[in-house]
Amino acid sequence: MKKTAPWILLAFVIASVAVSKAVEPDKAWSEVQIRYMDVTDAAQALVKERPDLAEALVRIDVRRSMILLDPASPAYEGAVKKLAALDARPRQVTYKMEITEVTKGRGDTKERVVSRATITTLEKNPAVFTHHIYGERSLRISVTSQMSK
Repeated sequence: MKKTAPWILLAFVIASVAVSKAVEPDKAWSEVQIRYMDVTDAAQALVKERPDLAEALVRIDVRRSMILLDPASPAYEGAVKKLAALDARPRQVTYKMEITEVTKGRGDTKERVVSRATITTLEKNPAVFTHHIYGERSLRISVTSQMSK
């Protein structure tokens, strides 16, 4: 079994210290705490949805779940507002579902409700409903909500 060279271990330690020092905030930067979503996802959504606001973005602090912004940037106010909108507390969503069996015959169609379900979840979280059909067969329905603008 090969031993890891000591200089490699030292390089990892130096790199981790450098990374932790790199994310320490400058007094001139403004910190925006991200609570309800991943901080990297929030920064990516900010840049994707509003590229003009990206110039206010200084750094992402994953360890503390913060985005550091430059208050001197003209895009600062817009970036703060957009991040607040992106990081809103998820709303509760209720789905009322009905599964209907439809049988087409000669000239007529028969419908029979086979299941009704009410599922409550949080926005952006999947709501999963499983309906037993027969034997070992079942139908699994997964729905994820996203509120439109």
